[in-house]
Amino acid sequence: MSVLQAVEYCGISAISTSNPDVLQKTDKIILPGVGAFPNAMRQLNCLGLVEPLREMARRGKPLLGICLGMQLLLEKSEEFEKTEGLAIIPGEVVPIPTKTLDKSPLKVPSIGWSRLIPSEKNLWDQSLLGKISDDDEVYFVHSFMAIPRNPGTCLANYVYGGHKIVAVIRQNNIVGCQFHPEKSGVPGLKIINEFLNS
Repeated sequence: MSVLQAVEYCGISAISTSNPDVLQKTDKIILPGVGAFPNAMRQLNCLGLVEPLREMARRGKPLLGICLGMQLLLEKSEEFEKTEGLAIIPGEVVPIPTKTLDKSPLKVPSIGWSRLIPSEKNLWDQSLLGKISDDDEVYFVHSFMAIPRNPGTCLANYVYGGHKIVAVIRQNNIVGCQFHPEKSGVPGLKIINEFLNS
């Protein structure tokens, strides 16, 4: 299911646009992403979206970044080349470790279903993850991971090769999911619905 289909499944009228003027008129923004960080930032710059997205975030417009879209929220990435991000949330994007904690080879990219681990349960309950149970799993596919500068912005992690990897970040009106909620079945739809209707 695409992000657009998932939003419409939740009963919300949605449009796909790269027009900053149209984005200004929306109630909420979802920034999806598949691909490489440098290419995505070049595209956002070419479309004239970098400053409008930063400004809308500063003004309090709700914004959800998905997978690469979450990583773009941070200040910089090491993917292929050092690249500046949107710098909406302090932090950087670095490669996933290639070895497990016991030094065995770790397959990268991380692909598959994993449970989310709350960083603080009370924050979880009051967030877009509030309807997710401890047994629910969501779908990941990524080779790079977010390292927020402020640990308090990490809402949830998941474990891969023994490493805790940031799965959800939140700062005020801005949320990022490293996983794909639109590909995560019922739990993912609950997350999207919470974002849209909160």
